[in-house]
Amino acid sequence: MAFLVVLREDRPFLRFRLDQDEVSVGRGNAVELYVPDARISRVHFIVRREESGFRLIDRSTNGTFVNGVRVRVVRLKDQDTIIMGGCQIRFERGELEDPATTVASTPEGGVVSYDALQERLLYSRPVLVIRDQEGAPTRVAIRRNDVRIGSSHENDVVVSEAASRHCQLLETSDGFVIRCLDPASSTLVDEQPVRTDRPIPYGSTIRIGRATLELRLEEGAEPVLPLATPCFESMVGTTPRMHTLFGQIDRFARHDAPLIILGETGTGKELVARALHKRGPRARGPFVAINCSAISPQLFESELFGHERGAFTGAVRARPGAIEAAHRGVLFLDEIGDLPLELQPKLLRVLETSSVTPVGSFQPRPVDVRVVAATHKDLGRMVEEGQFRADLFYRLFVLTLELPPLRERMEDLPALVRHMLESFAADGPPVSLTAAAMTRLRAHSWPGNVRELRHVLTRAFASCEHREINERELLFLEPSAGALRGGGAQKPGITVRLEEMEKQAIEQALRRYKGNRTDAAQALGIARSTLHLRMKKYGLEQVT
Repeated sequence: MAFLVVLREDRPFLRFRLDQDEVSVGRGNAVELYVPDARISRVHFIVRREESGFRLIDRSTNGTFVNGVRVRVVRLKDQDTIIMGGCQIRFERGELEDPATTVASTPEGGVVSYDALQERLLYSRPVLVIRDQEGAPTRVAIRRNDVRIGSSHENDVVVSEAASRHCQLLETSDGFVIRCLDPASSTLVDEQPVRTDRPIPYGSTIRIGRATLELRLEEGAEPVLPLATPCFESMVGTTPRMHTLFGQIDRFARHDAPLIILGETGTGKELVARALHKRGPRARGPFVAINCSAISPQLFESELFGHERGAFTGAVRARPGAIEAAHRGVLFLDEIGDLPLELQPKLLRVLETSSVTPVGSFQPRPVDVRVVAATHKDLGRMVEEGQFRADLFYRLFVLTLELPPLRERMEDLPALVRHMLESFAADGPPVSLTAAAMTRLRAHSWPGNVRELRHVLTRAFASCEHREINERELLFLEPSAGALRGGGAQKPGITVRLEEMEKQAIEQALRRYKGNRTDAAQALGIARSTLHLRMKKYGLEQVT
């Protein structure tokens, strides 16, 4: 008898009996052993029964490691340890020890899930265990894919006996490698000198002088995303709350039931809707988004349901609506709370009958759509106040996802900032923040959430003359004042006129790009002709 044993703190808490010729493991909707971890592939690996035993076949993007070595195809031996993402699994041969923790694949090959045990599953993270002659071991969690080691306090890991910039650990698709930064200094890996980039499997020991650093996988109390892939479908999040959200998105994507996304403005509701579409069975179909707050009531019915020729003045030809355009795909209704009350029963009928009747027609047309709605409003209160139909409310609230505001996941702020600045500087030199600028960002309340953060960083990036953004270049929009407020030396109550800030941003962008108007306009996100007019208005035509 053979098992895959999921480990927790090196102890088995779930056994999966290998009673089929082929068993797939991953987070997809067609595997035999489902693992709720956003870091692993939908089908991460396969275990195939053969006459001579069991063979593991890797199907992943980030890799499957057996006994610390990345593998593609390997014959499994008793007590082999398999690592994928943050999950550790042991292959065992022998008799059953604890029937209470054993599950088996169903005869129909259905999914076996241990969602109920998800809270017990502790995710692993890479750490450096540092030992020197002066004290107890120090554990440093590796949260970047480029970790610099040296005696200078500018490094990520400070070792007193090392050179100022001694070496660095780089995470690649095949694991970690070590690179020497100071040729005159000695670095040993497992007692062998390092001359060029060298792979470092988990368990390796780096010796620098009398200090040793061991690269290990250790289990932590909350899940984290892999260092090299901090994004989940364009969303960045390393906190337990976001990791749980990513798992919910992955599960809910498999279903066709209506789903509503709740969250404040700027939290990324459309990104979630697109992720549900991309990861679901309708991925090959269209994704149609319609903002219920951005369409005039007079045109809303036509935009949503379509119209026939001559249905109203100006309808010179028939036109399908958003619902029909989303046939066999996903219809995303953003700000569903702003849907006109008189149109709500018509949307309810579409959901109940899977058909739509265009304006000016009496013939319903069949449609096959999954409806995903989003709102920042309290729909329950709107139902009580008669502003939203109760029957539509209950029809939409089948599956629910709630997005946390940025102020409740400030641990994600450094990763979000790094991700955004890297995307801004994709074709140029990297830009970072000073410590004071990061402190300024942490002190802000972020009423506009991630969208506001992107706008603040966009303004700072466009006006930054160097490769480092300081606190004075962070400008926050104050809705009540209709102006931008700066950080640093400016007092909190002082506002700066928009025109003055626009002039400053244009001048700094021109200086940064040495008078190149095309590059400056692109960095500012405006047309070159608009930039020319603004330069003339502010007397900046001679700036280089």
